[in-house]
Amino acid sequence: MHGDHCDTAARMFGLVLRHLRLKAGLSQRALGRAALYDHTRISRAEQGEILIPLEHVRELDRALDAGGLLVELRTATPRACLPLASKPGVHDRESVMLDIQTSDGRTVRVTISRRDFANLLATGTIGSVLPSLGDIDEVQRVAKAVEQPTRVDTQVIDYFRRLLAEHYTADKMIGPRCLLRPVLAQIDVLDGLRRGARGHIEPLLQVLAQYAEMVGWLYQDLGELQTAMAWSRRAAEWAQVAGDDDMAAYMLIRQANIAYTAEDYATAVQYAAAAQRHPDRLEPRLLALAAQQQARGLAMLGEGEHGTAFALIDQARQLLCDHPEVARRNAPVYLHH
Repeated sequence: MHGDHCDTAARMFGLVLRHLRLKAGLSQRALGRAALYDHTRISRAEQGEILIPLEHVRELDRALDAGGLLVELRTATPRACLPLASKPGVHDRESVMLDIQTSDGRTVRVTISRRDFANLLATGTIGSVLPSLGDIDEVQRVAKAVEQPTRVDTQVIDYFRRLLAEHYTADKMIGPRCLLRPVLAQIDVLDGLRRGARGHIEPLLQVLAQYAEMVGWLYQDLGELQTAMAWSRRAAEWAQVAGDDDMAAYMLIRQANIAYTAEDYATAVQYAAAAQRHPDRLEPRLLALAAQQQARGLAMLGEGEHGTAFALIDQARQLLCDHPEVARRNAPVYLHH
């Protein structure tokens, strides 16, 4: 290792090594005998103090039947030894669970701190966990941006957009509880970039708004409606500062949806109506969604509102007939589905 720059990489390797050893039911001494390697150095590696030489990692991988995972991690870590400034915070002791895929299709789950996860993400060591995100030129850009956040270029923004796309896919498979902490960790990184960046930061704010929207949805899915509303309001603020009219309106719809779930139907109607205040600026399918949400709230308020509710449903139907596809590439993700 080179100074402190590889600490997170070594810790990641150590966590996986320890997990595999315990799963195999071996002590450090027994694993050392099986792999012909000093058990005291295995102990230090598991603590993240050292990185084991590659030739010995291959023996450990075979002894633990790891399917090449340890070799993949050890091979990737030297490339990820990039300087990264990291400030301690209130979330340092919170954990993030990562599912690591082996080359033979198995899954290994490890737990790391939220702060370490942010480091893994920004340095590119996360590419060992999510191979599709492991372009070394790109992760170097991200690491540099996090270390010196004065200018955030398009490739860095695209990196985080792709991570978010991975989360939308993962949400369908693993649910909100497992996904929430990784997304919060990435918001920590993005917000650090926002605080340090200068100049044209609207694209960064747009991505931050999208991440915050997802956190709001995850909390809503968990039934924590007040927290969901707070994150949705934060997403709306970032969208407004970014000048993203579609996202700002969508976040009013999301807040209307949360209010509806909380059985606050009057608030749901008010937020959905506000989302339609400037129709000429908005994606037509977004207007349809707002009209539908307003209609739902009105329908729950009583018979006197049913006529207006049905008129809004007809309005939404016509908008969707006239605009079967999303017109704007950067429209909120939900509209594409």
